[in-house]
Amino acid sequence: RAFKYSAQKHTHRNRRRHLFRNKMNLADADNEKIVKSIFMKYDADSSGDVDVTELQALCYDLGYYMKKSEVEIAIKFLDKNNDGAVDFGEFFAWWKNNDKFRHLEPEKMLRMTHAVAMFRKYDVDGDGTIDVSEYAKLCEDMGHKQNARQLEEGLAKLDANKDGVINFDEFCDWLGWF
Repeated sequence: RAFKYSAQKHTHRNRRRHLFRNKMNLADADNEKIVKSIFMKYDADSSGDVDVTELQALCYDLGYYMKKSEVEIAIKFLDKNNDGAVDFGEFFAWWKNNDKFRHLEPEKMLRMTHAVAMFRKYDVDGDGTIDVSEYAKLCEDMGHKQNARQLEEGLAKLDANKDGVINFDEFCDWLGWF
């Protein structure tokens, strides 16, 4: 009886592994379709690749703000054919193997899209952070009129790395969606 139980347990474990593996393959295919549609949105001239400005905006929409200097370095790293731009194949290989993008599984993509849109709405100057004046607008839109002291205290609670602003990761932690 113990042997039979063990065999059943082993068969069940293999079935779970098989289902998980199939789900992962489907997720990879779904991810590629989703990322390709986003990539094409930023390929403004339909050339099949993105330049520095387009890649920066693309990464921002995927929830990862990069400074122009970081994007320039990324392009040098990613641009395998040395044409000064990144094609979809080069981008997707980086995207699916980069820890920064692991949170973008198909079932989380919709929430991420909404989080990015919300963050960008309040990141008025486009620097990848929300400062106290931008945070004031966020609070106001949520119906919380606050004085300067309350704004500073509220921002400080969200500012995990204590740099005086809210970055996208801190914003996502506050949302609690991921």
